[in-house]
Amino acid sequence: MSCCGERHKDENGRIAPVYPATQCVECAEKHISLASALAWEFGYAAPNRQRIIGELGAAALHLYKRWPSMAQMCRDARHIIQKRRESELDWNPLLMEIDRLVTKELKKTIAMEDSQ
Repeated sequence: MSCCGERHKDENGRIAPVYPATQCVECAEKHISLASALAWEFGYAAPNRQRIIGELGAAALHLYKRWPSMAQMCRDARHIIQKRRESELDWNPLLMEIDRLVTKELKKTIAMEDSQ
């Protein structure tokens, strides 16, 4: 099952496999959202820290080809957490930017669907 549902259909209309490097801003949004929720709800103590780090790494993989600046934001956040300097991390710019990118991509998709 793909992590953002119907977006990953192949040429036959079947949901295609989603891999860590599949470029998808919606998949990245899911990973970033989970990472921030884990941080806010449970903090950074192990093993939660490792789950947050993993989610940010997964988000960066979904972004690195098509949205490299967003991938870099994920990497930067991950590095701050890995250095145990999470008190310096401001999640808001990361969350605002992923929201902006997903909104932009969905508007493009809707416009394409409407024109068909």
